[in-house]
Amino acid sequence: MYADGTLEGGVNDVHANKTGRISVAARFEDGRLNLYPGNRRVALVTRYRNGDEMVWRYGPWKNRLRRLGPVEETD
Repeated sequence: MYADGTLEGGVNDVHANKTGRISVAARFEDGRLNLYPGNRRVALVTRYRNGDEMVWRYGPWKNRLRRLGPVEETD
């Protein structure tokens, strides 16, 4: 996935139950990764950092994720 705002660069997959395709455009806006299914005007999924937490919003639901272990540095 590329966050370039296009369906071509976004997510192109199949539903878990294999009943249809998933096409989602992605854009970084105001420090958030917003996902737009079918290139809609309103983001359905949003991910962003809030302090040490990752906030993941899907429609009306919001989850806060915390890191369980230390970050390993890579070169």
